[in-house]
Order: sequence, then C-alpha cells, then structure tokens
Amino acid sequence: MHIAARGPISSAEFLQGVAGALKLQTSRWLNVKCAVFEFGSGVLESMNERYVDPKVFAGLFARNIHRLAALDIKILGRHDGPQCDFLSMITDMYAGQLVRFSADADLSLQSARFSSDLAGLRLSMKPLLIQTLPKIDPRQLQHLSLFDVVANFEWNIFARSKTGGQLVFKNLRELSIGYSLDSDMGAAATPPAAQSDKHCGVQLRFPVLKRLHVFRCPRNCILLSKGIYPPKLDKAVIECSPGVGALEKIKDLAPSKELTAILTKVDDGEMDRYYRAMNRLFSSGIISERPSLVLRTKRAVPDPERINWTCLAALNIHTYVTTTVLLGLLEKLPNLDRLDASYLISNHRRGEVCISHGRCNNAEQSEGAPSKLKHVRLRFVLDSKLSDRDTGFVLYLMTRTEALVSLSTTSAMQSRLAKLVAKHVEQHPHLQHINLATTIKQVAV
Repeated sequence: MHIAARGPISSAEFLQGVAGALKLQTSRWLNVKCAVFEFGSGVLESMNERYVDPKVFAGLFARNIHRLAALDIKILGRHDGPQCDFLSMITDMYAGQLVRFSADADLSLQSARFSSDLAGLRLSMKPLLIQTLPKIDPRQLQHLSLFDVVANFEWNIFARSKTGGQLVFKNLRELSIGYSLDSDMGAAATPPAAQSDKHCGVQLRFPVLKRLHVFRCPRNCILLSKGIYPPKLDKAVIECSPGVGALEKIKDLAPSKELTAILTKVDDGEMDRYYRAMNRLFSSGIISERPSLVLRTKRAVPDPERINWTCLAALNIHTYVTTTVLLGLLEKLPNLDRLDASYLISNHRRGEVCISHGRCNNAEQSEGAPSKLKHVRLRFVLDSKLSDRDTGFVLYLMTRTEALVSLSTTSAMQSRLAKLVAKHVEQHPHLQHINLATTIKQVAV
C-alpha cells in the first residue's frame, strides 16, 4: 500500500487531512510501505501563514505507519519552514528501516541513521543535504542516482569503507549521475589532478555495474575513466555537455551491449574533432553491440561524405533536418534498424532552418536505404506543402520497412500523405503499424 501527498493544496490542509485519516486508526495504515511527498513553493508559503506544528503530524505517522520501506520527497521552490521540519522528522524516524530513499529537497538529515538494508538512493545534491548527509556504506547500495552534481564532486560522502585506497560499490547495479548546468565550466577551472578518478584520495570502482546513465557529462568526467567498471556493461547512456570533450572519452568506457550517445552542442571550431570521435565510436562493434545516437543540435547533423558509422543501429535527430539530408545519411548507415526524425521539414523550406550539405538526391536515385531498417518515425513541422521529393522519400522508406512506419504530419500534409500511403500499403503487407497524426508545433532547437 502507498500513500502519496502532492500540492497544490496547502501543507496545513494536507497535513490536517492526513491527521484526520490517521486518527481513524484503520488497520490499513499498517500496510503502508511507500510514502511520497511532493510540493511546490506555494505550499510552503501557505503553511507559514497558518503555522502547523510538524511534531504533531510526525507523531501521528509514527503511531500508525510501522512498515514504511520507501520514502520519496520532492520540494519545488523554497526549502524552509515547518514543512521541511516535518519531512526531516519523518526521514529521521524511518531511516533505520528504509530500503529506498529519494530526496529532491534541501533537508537536514543530521539525525538520520540509515539501515544497512538501504539498497536504493536518489539524491539532489543540495547544500544542506550534503552537509548533513550521514555516511552511507557504498557496499550496500544497488541503485544510486545523484543529480545537481558539481564537476569536482567529492565522493568521500560514501567513503566510510575504504580498502587499499579504493571506494568500491561492490553491489551497485545501476548508476545515474546528472551534473549541474555549470559543471563543464567547473571542470575547466579544476586542476587536472582533482579531475582524476582518485577523487578525495579514493579510487572509484563499480565491479558489477550493469547500467550507467550520465547527464550533462563534463569533458573531464571521472565516470569516463578506464578500469572502474566490469568488462562489459548492459547499457550506457552518455549525454555530452556542450563541446566534444566527453564524446572523445566515451572510448575509455567498458564495452556495452547498448550505448547511447546524446549530443547537445558542437562548436564550429570542433568539427574535425567531432568527426574523428564519432567515426571512432561507430565504425566498429568494439565499443557497443548496439550503438545509438541522439542529435539535439543542428550543427551536429553530419555531412554524409565525412562519416564512417557502419555499426550505428539507431539514430534520433531531434533538430531540423530535410528528407534530402536524411536520405544522404541513410546511404552511409548500412546497419541502421531504427530512425526517428522529430523535426522534419519540407525541402521547400530547406534554406531557412536546415543544413543540407549541398546534397539534392532523389529517393529514386538513392544507392539504397539500410536493408535492416525496421522502425521509422517521421514528424513533419511547418505548414507547407510536401514536395515530390518529400513524398517520394516517405514511400521509399515504406518499401524498406518491416515493422513500423509512424508518420506525424501537419494537417495540410495529412490528406495527401494518407492517400499516398493507402495506395501503397496493400503492396507491403509486412507493415504492422501506420500512424498519420496531427502536427507538432515548430519550436526553437
């Protein structure tokens, strides 16, 4: 049984409602295993206006809820007042029996003593929480998520147990780290010695890790160091911060069954490094059995003449691109089985928002799309008519697709595409799903 408390009602109203329910002394409270508290800043203001003694409600929880194993806390806006006191008290009371704890709030945990059974930990690294976080033995954790992490984050908050100068997370299966927005600037200012994997006098080791997620990864990220992971990962997702520094270090990771590289920005002066790093990642199966790429910047949409991505399995282009550019890319991606183009524009508007690399191939003249292509998702934007080149590209992909074609179009395009697809679909019985949906709005990418 779970109990969830979320705004926008005031803390006073919520806590009084919970108090009334708890006073019913129903036996169902004995089965509550998970509690979720999530509030916005307005809740704190209303609670301060109408003061509520947090000890009263903490006491009601203690008397009625005995088997709590998971606690999830999230506060948006201000992190002060009686609500935070209440949540700190709740954490202190139940820390000794929690199996999973999540806090996206700047709480004081000075009195919390977590159980040796704590296996899942998710924390937003806010100042007061970091200062008061009790030591946690890294050997007990199986799932660890840390967000708002600075580039030179001090891993010694987990350094209660050190063997031979190593900080070993010996049972950790999944690690998610989200760096703060200014983490890459911090990395640039940090001396190289402080950026090594010997952070705070310890060496990081994750000997049984299966899944790794790193968001806004700075260029000197210690999590991309050699030798800290098992010989093979099941999955790795690396979102590179602006620049290609982190992209270049992905090669040092342990090989993974699935690798997803996410690129958010490439500067003009880094293009040669960009192509070298990408070709190294996607030209062989050494780094990953199934490499995927997500592009979220127009500058990163590559020139087909400069790529050697023969092993790339999935491509998601989350920025403006034309069917002409896509066709040129597909000719160079023989093992691609999934394509997602979220901001596809008509070739009529190519010059306004898209880099075309000077290619004007028609589908009929193409050397061939990847023969393994199975899943295609295209979403057109802008209220303009499809050119013959656009519709030819869509129908050409239908002949190459074995499992899924999902087409999201503007209303102006929908009727024409629907007629064309209906005309050709009977010729391709292997198609299992076709979706002609409405438009998505043009956005700044």
